[in-house]
Amino acid sequence: MLRRAVINHIMDNVSTLSGRVYQAFLAPSNTRKPYATVKVGPVQGSPGLNYGGTLSIEVRIYNDQDSFLSLDAYEKGIVAALHGREITDNNGGSRYFLQWLSSPGDFVDEEKKLIGRLVVFGAAVLLEPGGDGM
Repeated sequence: MLRRAVINHIMDNVSTLSGRVYQAFLAPSNTRKPYATVKVGPVQGSPGLNYGGTLSIEVRIYNDQDSFLSLDAYEKGIVAALHGREITDNNGGSRYFLQWLSSPGDFVDEEKKLIGRLVVFGAAVLLEPGGDGM
Protein backbone atom coordinates (compact mmCIF):
# COMPACT_ATOMS: atom_id res chain seq x y z
CA MET A 1 0.00 0.00 0.00
CA LEU A 2 1.09 3.53 -0.76
CA ARG A 3 0.82 4.82 2.81
CA ARG A 4 3.03 2.03 4.19
CA ALA A 5 5.56 2.53 1.39
CA VAL A 6 5.83 6.29 2.08
CA ILE A 7 6.14 5.82 5.84
CA ASN A 8 8.83 3.16 5.48
CA HIS A 9 10.73 5.17 2.86
CA ILE A 10 10.83 8.26 5.07
CA MET A 11 11.88 6.15 8.06
CA ASP A 12 14.74 4.64 6.05
CA ASN A 13 15.89 7.83 4.31
CA VAL A 14 15.35 10.79 6.63
CA SER A 15 17.69 10.16 9.55
CA THR A 16 16.83 13.43 11.33
CA LEU A 17 13.42 11.97 12.23
CA SER A 18 15.01 8.87 13.81
CA GLY A 19 12.22 6.63 12.54
CA ARG A 20 9.43 8.74 14.04
CA VAL A 21 6.95 8.60 11.15
CA TYR A 22 3.32 7.70 11.77
CA GLN A 23 -0.03 7.42 10.08
CA ALA A 24 -2.00 10.67 10.28
CA PHE A 25 -3.66 11.27 13.66
CA LEU A 26 -1.98 8.20 15.22
CA ALA A 27 1.29 9.54 16.66
CA PRO A 28 1.47 8.78 20.39
CA SER A 29 1.00 11.86 22.57
CA ASN A 30 4.41 11.37 24.17
CA THR A 31 6.30 11.10 20.87
CA ARG A 32 9.69 12.83 20.84
CA LYS A 33 9.99 15.72 18.43
CA PRO A 34 10.51 16.12 15.57
CA TYR A 35 8.22 13.60 13.95
CA ALA A 36 6.15 13.28 10.78
CA THR A 37 2.75 11.91 9.85
CA VAL A 38 1.50 10.64 6.49
CA LYS A 39 -2.02 11.06 5.18
CA VAL A 40 -3.31 9.75 1.84
CA GLY A 41 -5.91 11.93 0.14
CA PRO A 42 -8.65 11.03 -2.33
CA VAL A 43 -7.97 9.88 -5.88
CA GLN A 44 -8.34 12.65 -8.47
CA GLY A 45 -9.54 11.09 -11.71
CA SER A 46 -7.74 11.77 -14.95
CA PRO A 47 -9.75 13.65 -17.60
CA GLY A 48 -8.16 11.60 -20.38
CA LEU A 49 -7.87 8.21 -18.74
CA ASN A 50 -11.00 6.72 -17.18
CA TYR A 51 -9.09 4.11 -15.16
CA GLY A 52 -6.34 6.25 -13.70
CA GLY A 53 -5.59 9.40 -11.82
CA THR A 54 -3.44 10.87 -9.10
CA LEU A 55 -3.40 10.44 -5.37
CA SER A 56 -2.12 13.09 -2.99
CA ILE A 57 0.15 12.24 -0.08
CA GLU A 58 0.34 14.78 2.74
CA VAL A 59 3.37 14.71 4.99
CA ARG A 60 3.11 16.86 8.10
CA ILE A 61 6.27 17.58 10.05
CA TYR A 62 5.85 18.50 13.72
CA ASN A 63 8.31 20.07 16.16
CA ASP A 64 8.39 21.99 19.42
CA GLN A 65 7.42 25.66 19.27
CA ASP A 66 10.96 27.00 19.16
CA SER A 67 11.82 27.85 15.53
CA PHE A 68 10.36 27.35 12.09
CA LEU A 69 13.93 27.25 10.71
CA SER A 70 14.33 23.65 11.84
CA LEU A 71 11.24 22.72 9.83
CA ASP A 72 13.00 24.02 6.70
CA ALA A 73 15.73 21.41 7.12
CA TYR A 74 13.28 18.58 7.82
CA GLU A 75 11.22 19.55 4.77
CA LYS A 76 14.34 19.57 2.59
CA GLY A 77 15.19 16.04 3.75
CA ILE A 78 11.70 14.72 3.08
CA VAL A 79 11.52 16.31 -0.38
CA ALA A 80 14.96 14.86 -1.22
CA ALA A 81 13.82 11.42 -0.06
CA LEU A 82 10.54 11.35 -2.00
CA HIS A 83 10.55 13.75 -4.97
CA GLY A 84 11.18 12.01 -8.27
CA ARG A 85 11.68 8.69 -6.51
CA GLU A 86 10.14 5.32 -7.12
CA ILE A 87 9.29 3.70 -3.82
CA THR A 88 8.19 0.14 -3.16
CA ASP A 89 5.84 -1.39 -0.63
CA ASN A 90 7.93 -4.24 0.72
CA ASN A 91 4.84 -6.13 1.89
CA GLY A 92 3.10 -6.27 -1.49
CA GLY A 93 5.70 -5.25 -4.04
CA SER A 94 3.61 -2.36 -5.39
CA ARG A 95 5.73 0.49 -6.74
CA TYR A 96 4.89 4.19 -6.78
CA PHE A 97 6.57 7.18 -8.40
CA LEU A 98 6.24 10.33 -6.31
CA GLN A 99 6.42 13.98 -7.32
CA TRP A 100 6.62 16.90 -4.91
CA LEU A 101 3.61 19.13 -5.58
CA SER A 102 3.81 21.89 -2.99
CA SER A 103 4.53 22.99 0.52
CA PRO A 104 1.46 24.98 1.50
CA GLY A 105 3.29 26.26 4.51
CA ASP A 106 3.63 26.46 8.23
CA PHE A 107 0.93 25.83 10.79
CA VAL A 108 0.49 25.82 14.55
CA ASP A 109 -1.23 22.97 16.34
CA GLU A 110 -2.60 24.78 19.39
CA GLU A 111 -3.96 21.61 20.98
CA LYS A 112 -0.59 19.82 20.92
CA LYS A 113 1.40 23.05 21.35
CA LEU A 114 3.52 22.22 18.29
CA ILE A 115 4.49 23.93 15.06
CA GLY A 116 4.42 22.15 11.75
CA ARG A 117 4.91 22.18 8.02
CA LEU A 118 2.75 20.51 5.38
CA VAL A 119 4.45 18.99 2.32
CA VAL A 120 2.31 17.49 -0.47
CA PHE A 121 3.31 14.85 -3.01
CA GLY A 122 1.40 13.18 -5.83
CA ALA A 123 1.47 9.64 -7.18
CA ALA A 124 -0.08 8.32 -10.36
CA VAL A 125 -2.42 5.39 -9.80
CA LEU A 126 -4.25 2.93 -12.02
CA LEU A 127 -7.71 1.93 -10.90
CA GLU A 128 -7.96 -1.54 -12.27
CA PRO A 129 -11.33 -3.31 -12.07
CA GLY A 130 -11.44 -5.14 -8.75
CA GLY A 131 -8.24 -3.46 -7.49
CA ASP A 132 -7.79 -0.67 -5.01
CA GLY A 133 -5.03 1.19 -6.90
CA MET A 134 -3.36 1.99 -3.63
